[in-house]
Amino acid sequence: MKNVLRLLFLLTFVPVTSKSSAAAKGFDTITIEAGKPVVLIISIFKKDSEAEPFFARREEAELQQNFPDYDVRVIDSPSVIEFENSAHDRGNYSFPEHDQELVIFWDGMPESRIKSENIKVKLTEYVSSFTGAKKTSSYLAENQKIFAQIARMKALFNPDKDSKALTQHYIIDYLFNSMVYGPDTEFAPLTHQDFKTVKHVKVFAKQGDQPEREVFEMGFNAAHLVSDLSYVASVGSGEVKFVYTYNKDGLLTKLVNTDGMDLSSPKPIVTEYSFGYDKGHIMEFSPDQMTQYSVENGVLLADTHYEYIGYDRNFRIESTNEKFEDGCKVSYGNGLQSESYCMTSYDGKAPVSYTRNKFENGELARTAKGKIERDGNTIRISGLNPRTEEFRQTAAITLNDKGLTETVDGGEQRGIKQTLRFAYEYF
Repeated sequence: MKNVLRLLFLLTFVPVTSKSSAAAKGFDTITIEAGKPVVLIISIFKKDSEAEPFFARREEAELQQNFPDYDVRVIDSPSVIEFENSAHDRGNYSFPEHDQELVIFWDGMPESRIKSENIKVKLTEYVSSFTGAKKTSSYLAENQKIFAQIARMKALFNPDKDSKALTQHYIIDYLFNSMVYGPDTEFAPLTHQDFKTVKHVKVFAKQGDQPEREVFEMGFNAAHLVSDLSYVASVGSGEVKFVYTYNKDGLLTKLVNTDGMDLSSPKPIVTEYSFGYDKGHIMEFSPDQMTQYSVENGVLLADTHYEYIGYDRNFRIESTNEKFEDGCKVSYGNGLQSESYCMTSYDGKAPVSYTRNKFENGELARTAKGKIERDGNTIRISGLNPRTEEFRQTAAITLNDKGLTETVDGGEQRGIKQTLRFAYEYF
């Protein structure tokens, strides 16, 4: 864990400004009276930056729980703060062109100076250092429980008869199909294609009158297991490559991901993943996240996912999960529903209709509906226009004589025709 550099609060003295004048300039003047201990959580973001209120609200709830008699406030708009102590301390946070995240503590005594530090986490511990109270942030204990759970899961290797098929489901359906076709076709019949005779597949993209370029490649070993997968997301970006290692039973045990997408980076980013198994689940582990997958109704579910990037800085664990509810694949983020995808059938056969719902803060924000139809070797995907109640084709997928995708006509985006071509090498 990195040491946090503790800085004394630097007061900015400015000419006295009346509240009406301050308001005219676009900031508030806040007066803090003596008497009651106060904790101010400064969380002010410049206009063109994306505000991140999570940390301020989390710390506010923790401080209110641990110090119920204190005045705890979140200051999230440009402000000048005046304290009624003998030193007449004053802080100027009226500069919206700068992100400002810090904490201010004052014990409320007229003779005391205020204290501050440029931190946004573990504020309970910070305040406790001045009060003598032995308080700790509850999320630290909760996070340790999650890490203990992950450690137990990482020690599991209990595969069953379906584990080998599950690994290929994980690679092909989750990685290859989602990257090639996108999320709107994740449950289309094409996801049930049989690659057992395929040695290599390459995918070429063409946009308008631009030259065709290779964007994806997937290879299989002699045991008909995916050995490697690579893609180039866009013109001018580098290659992202996945290399898979299996044990003697054909179970995926290791994945090395080399991300060279950012050509300005001095070298590619290499991430190694390990895998475990437990009764119908495959578990994926990397240094900063873990995911447990299962299959239900032929659909891959990330039924447990924890992400803890930069944990030593923010002490935050993001959690998401997916499950089937009333015939729909439902996604949750930190306990709130974020998406649902419902289909009239999951047997891999057309025709089928689908509905995708997006949620924001747990509330329904928008809905998209569509249908998937098949005419011989052509699969057509259409979206419903909610205003005209008419369907418009968004993609046409042509299959070859082995039932594998041959071409994808993605229609036009901003007037430019989008197509994919698949080339196979067989054993």
